[in-house]
Amino acid sequence: CLDWQDDAFTLDRKIRAYYPWPVAFMLYQNNPIKIYRAKPHAMTHSHVPGTVFKISDESIWIACKENCLEIFEIQFPSKKRIQIKDALNAKHDIFTLGHLLV
Repeated sequence: CLDWQDDAFTLDRKIRAYYPWPVAFMLYQNNPIKIYRAKPHAMTHSHVPGTVFKISDESIWIACKENCLEIFEIQFPSKKRIQIKDALNAKHDIFTLGHLLV
C-alpha cells in the first residue's frame, strides 16, 4: 500500500518494483485501487499528502509529502485495468479536486 507521506520518487520506484506482481495500490474508502503507471514530479506544493490537486485529460496529480505523483493507469477492485481518462469519463467521484486519498 502506498503511503503518501513518502516522497513521490520513492512511490514511483515502488510502483515499478511491484509490477507485474503484486502491484502497488492505494486505499480509498478501504478499497484497494491498483496503480500501474505513474510519473513523479519534482515540485513544491502546499497540499496535504494524498490530496488530488490537479486533474488533466490524461492523468491525476496527487500531492506527496515531498513532490507529487502523476497517475495514468489504475484498476478498481474486480474491474479491468484502465487509463485515468477512462476513469474520468466514468465519473468516479474519487477524482475530484481536493479529494483526499488515504
